[in-house]
Amino acid sequence: MTPPWEYFENLNEVVYVTDVESCGLVYLNRYGRRAFGLEERDYLGKPCYALLQGMEGRCPFCNNGELEEGRFQEWTCYNQVLKKSYFLKDTVIAWDGRRYRMEFAICLDREEPGLGDDDPSPLKKFLDNYYFDADSFFRAVTMPGAAFYIY
Repeated sequence: MTPPWEYFENLNEVVYVTDVESCGLVYLNRYGRRAFGLEERDYLGKPCYALLQGMEGRCPFCNNGELEEGRFQEWTCYNQVLKKSYFLKDTVIAWDGRRYRMEFAICLDREEPGLGDDDPSPLKKFLDNYYFDADSFFRAVTMPGAAFYIY
C-alpha cells in the first residue's frame, strides 16, 4: 500500500514526514529535496532537526507533543538553513501501525517574480480559503475533480 504522503511528491511546496518518536525523516517531496540540495533518498532516517534546521538536537520550537490526528497546527518559522520564512501546517497521521508528523511548508519569501506577498502560491490561497481537518484535507486532494487534485 502506498503511504499517503507519496501523493504530494509533485507539489510545489515542501512536504516532509518524520517518525514522531525518532524524528527520523521518512519522506521529503521533490520540491523539498531540490530546496535542500538532496538526492532522492539522501534524507532517509536522518533527524529532521539536523537536516532541515541545521541543529544538533531537537528544535526548541518542536511541537510534536502538541499535534493531534485529524487536526492541523498552523504557524510560521524562519528556516536558518534556507534563510527563508515559511507558513507551516503540521499534523500527525497514523499509518502502518506508527505515528508520523507531516508538515507542509509554504514559503513566504518568494523570489520568483509575481509570487510575493501580493500573489501567494495557489496552495496557500487554497488553504487560506478552506478549513479542513486532516482527514478531510487528504480526501479532498486525492479526489478527481478537487480544487487541488494530487495524483
